[in-house]
Amino acid sequence: MGHEGEARALVADLSLDGNAEPETIFWLYYGLKDYEHALEWLRRGIDDRNTTFIKFVRLPNAFPEIQDLPGFAAVLAHLDSLQRSP
Repeated sequence: MGHEGEARALVADLSLDGNAEPETIFWLYYGLKDYEHALEWLRRGIDDRNTTFIKFVRLPNAFPEIQDLPGFAAVLAHLDSLQRSP
């Protein structure tokens, strides 16, 4: 509480680190309720074939705050296209 600005600065710095795990950055943005950035990192995690994301993204109500956003539907469509490609 009261450290949201610091948390946002830290996650912004972390997102520039090429070695950072997309899952970690996703959860940080999700916790900050910055859902647009969270969706971006969810997609990156899927691109990295992160099995946690691939399993959870299909579960109903796994991410209730974002599953009604248009970006979430785009993430699901992206995942579908990856799973159909050889």
